[in-house]
Amino acid sequence: MFELDVSNKGETVCYLIMGRKLRDEATKVLVSEDASGQIAFSFDPEWLVEAAIETDGIVFLSYTSADHDLVADVADALSARQIDVWMDKRRLKPGQNWDFEIRRALDRSAIIVVFVSHNSVKKSGYVQREIRLALDKAEEKLIDDIYLIPVLLNDDVQVPEQLKDVQFIRQSADDFLDTLSDAIKHQLEKKGLEVSRSQEEAEINWSSTRLKERRDGIPGYEAEIQHYRFHSNIFPAVAQIGDFIKGDLLDHLFDLRGMMLDSDDNASFGRSRFFRTHTLDINSSGPTIRGRMISMLYYVNTYFAGAAHPNHGFVAYNFFLDPLIRIKLISDLFDGEAAAFLVIQEEVRKQLKVLKLEDEDNFILDAEWIDNGTGKWEDFATYTFGETGIEFHFAPYHVGPYAAGSHSVEVPYGLLKAFIKPIFQAALDIEYLQ
Repeated sequence: MFELDVSNKGETVCYLIMGRKLRDEATKVLVSEDASGQIAFSFDPEWLVEAAIETDGIVFLSYTSADHDLVADVADALSARQIDVWMDKRRLKPGQNWDFEIRRALDRSAIIVVFVSHNSVKKSGYVQREIRLALDKAEEKLIDDIYLIPVLLNDDVQVPEQLKDVQFIRQSADDFLDTLSDAIKHQLEKKGLEVSRSQEEAEINWSSTRLKERRDGIPGYEAEIQHYRFHSNIFPAVAQIGDFIKGDLLDHLFDLRGMMLDSDDNASFGRSRFFRTHTLDINSSGPTIRGRMISMLYYVNTYFAGAAHPNHGFVAYNFFLDPLIRIKLISDLFDGEAAAFLVIQEEVRKQLKVLKLEDEDNFILDAEWIDNGTGKWEDFATYTFGETGIEFHFAPYHVGPYAAGSHSVEVPYGLLKAFIKPIFQAALDIEYLQ
């Protein structure tokens, strides 16, 4: 079924494919209307403009390359049980940027299965980079958004610190595949129930679609943007949240299209498409609601043709529900801005400076880099309201080198309540917090 916006006659319009994906050669829709009012449309094979229904059950398999054969057998068995698994060696195409695609898949995953073995964990307990990326992403997301299922490939392996409190599954067990399959399906069902429960409690419903667009060229581009729609009988204006965010995120797409006007002398059609294509991926785990405040955190991943590495960042949106107001600046929450800033700054710095990076070098973030990246209100511009505190999000390079990745730090409401304006204390349901 096509859903066409015929108000843009003669121009490209997005269309919605219900229940299936288009072939790559199905592309641009041109809409026109004749004198009798009949609508006609045609396709232009240069373009692909697609908005597809989001699939919400991706299971990411995290493993080190030395365990590929073992994990591949597990992937085959899970696929045979109708579980949608993502395994890099099978999903990545030649020329695609490994780091970008891995992070994009992690952002979209409902569940991460981490395969732990002697190959992936050193004697010191530090995990290889492939595994660390998955663990970092799991910590970055809320616990309600993503689930970790550790699988021990060797019974005597030292379990990484991040997984010690998580129930693990042994590959050596006779019922291993049944247990893993049941755990995945249980978690997927649990996630669906929790989303439904969250919507019921908040009296707000939401759903998401993905806008996909691609054009070949020198350079070409491809983009995928997840868009959320909101509806509520109690808060009718909440639909404007989706409209506002969609417009703001489309600005990234407009910038990407504009890059096509600047030809790349070093690129040619003789190179793989992935080497001459700018890529944009923007997605979210969905809203978080605390009292009468709602937050949306988006992960923005970009890779520009010929760049040394991809870039990863955050965009956050926060709203007061009734009346619907966007909270633009974190400083607007506080009566005593200066005092609140010092509390936030001290707590964030304290948490970042003791953060030990689980990699081969085992280094701690540089204190001077952290101080420089947390020196003013603007450094705390990307924030969301969590269940127990305000969460601040820092992209690579903000408080540490690119290799250290992104970081999220929560400042408990208890530390900030004395400075938060009474109206926001009430909206966050922290008036009686001790």
